[in-house]
Amino acid sequence: MVKRDLSLDFLKGFACILMVFSHAAIRTVNPALLGLGFFGSFAAILFFSVSGITAWMQADHRTPKEILPPYVVLFVAGFSLNGMVQINFYKEFEVQMLQIIALGASLVFLVEHYFQPRSYYFFITGVLLFFIKILGDLLAQSAFFSQIFNSSWLQGWLFPPGTFTVIPWLFVFFLGVYAYRASARTNLYLSLLPIAILLGLLAYSQNPAQIDLVNKWNMSLSYFLFSCFCLFFSFALVKMFPIKNENITSRFLLFLGGNSLLFLYVHIFVINVLFKLGMSDYIWLYWPMVLMLSCLLIDVILIIYPKTNGTRLFHSKASWLILITCVMLTPLIFEDKTTVFLLEFFWGVCLSMNYPLLKNIYRVKHPVPTDPDRITVV
Repeated sequence: MVKRDLSLDFLKGFACILMVFSHAAIRTVNPALLGLGFFGSFAAILFFSVSGITAWMQADHRTPKEILPPYVVLFVAGFSLNGMVQINFYKEFEVQMLQIIALGASLVFLVEHYFQPRSYYFFITGVLLFFIKILGDLLAQSAFFSQIFNSSWLQGWLFPPGTFTVIPWLFVFFLGVYAYRASARTNLYLSLLPIAILLGLLAYSQNPAQIDLVNKWNMSLSYFLFSCFCLFFSFALVKMFPIKNENITSRFLLFLGGNSLLFLYVHIFVINVLFKLGMSDYIWLYWPMVLMLSCLLIDVILIIYPKTNGTRLFHSKASWLILITCVMLTPLIFEDKTTVFLLEFFWGVCLSMNYPLLKNIYRVKHPVPTDPDRITVV
């Protein structure tokens, strides 16, 4: 059995806090709050890198038949999150966080399972994925390819603009594996490189507005470089200072990281409720309230849900098919946005609380050797 790496849960827990800064929008001109909101947009960098790492870890002792079906379930059932953020995925197909996690983790798993490449190949692949995006931008401006690359059936899911398009967002999963396998010193050096390039671009242009650090929607070069800084610097820190479950801060972040999928749904629910109550006007209290109430609601769910024996319903493949069907039918049956929001939130909680069961449902049972002279050490 692979020992759980606390540093990965720690990074996910920190990303949960960053998500609050990013998703709970407030109206302010305060530079400190604006800075927190800016860093919040990089929460996905930590989530995606950890997802790629966990998929990579499983490649040496799990088969595609065991790993890929749960990711398919996550991809489809993850549309419940789209429904919560009022995206009609039948009219506006958009790759959101759970879809790109399913795709990126699956791809990393397959690459490692079949090829076992050296770590620097993951680095090269990650960088190339962003340069494919740059190439796509150039082709979109050409007369011959403009109609293809500017078509609505490519944009929004494969190429930007879009929330988490396949190109270039898959780069995070591959760079995450490289960062995890690299030393603390290597990660530190690699975190300094994009900062040096950004400073060089700033000195060359002499116009901070041209740096465009905030263009996540169409991922500018500067946003990519700062994403790389956040990724490598984060892994440099957790490698230099090993995470231990010894103080209240570490325990809190590990709690969030261990329940990150549930937190994803719960914090969006809390943000919507507080926003409708007008609490977003209290700019210094809004983010702490979102975080506090999200943690409180997670605690309530973790206490109440096991008592409902709902887990027993998700020990079969048929139950997961029913859940997926409910997720996909909800926006077709109901037109009221509040009803869709609440139902998709409920399906999301069911997904979050029971998703770990899928690895047991699809686990391949290896035959026990009958020859007593042949003993396999696991």
